[in-house]
Amino acid sequence: MENTTLWIIIGILVIDIIIVLCVVSSILRKKKRARQEEHEVMTRGIPATATIMSLSPTTTHIDDQPVVLLSLDVAMPNGESFPLEIKTAIHMINIPQFQEGAQISVKVLEEHGTKRVAVLGTGMKTH
Repeated sequence: MENTTLWIIIGILVIDIIIVLCVVSSILRKKKRARQEEHEVMTRGIPATATIMSLSPTTTHIDDQPVVLLSLDVAMPNGESFPLEIKTAIHMINIPQFQEGAQISVKVLEEHGTKRVAVLGTGMKTH
C-alpha cells in the first residue's frame, strides 16, 4: 500500500513538472515572437511621428523598467493620422521625453490592413 502511494505521489509530481515546463515554454515563445515582431516593425516600418495625448502608468515592470499606456495620435508622412493606444516599457532615463503633448518618433508597418507600431526610444513594445 505504501509503495502504491509513493508511486502516485511521484506521478503527480512528474505531471506537475511537465505542466510547469509547458507554461514556461509557452511564455518564452510568446516573448520571443513579440521581440521578432518589434524588430520587423523597426527594420521595415515607415518612420512617422506621434503626439502623446495621454500617458498612464501601469503596475507592470519589464526588466525593472515601468510599463505605461500611451494614447497617441500618429501622423504618417502622407498626411494620414490615426489614434493608437500602446503599452510599452520606457527606460527610466527616457521618461522625461515621454510626457503629454510631446512629439515622439515611431515606426509603422502596415500589412494586410493592420498597422503595427513600435515606439522609438523605449527599447521594447508590449502592445
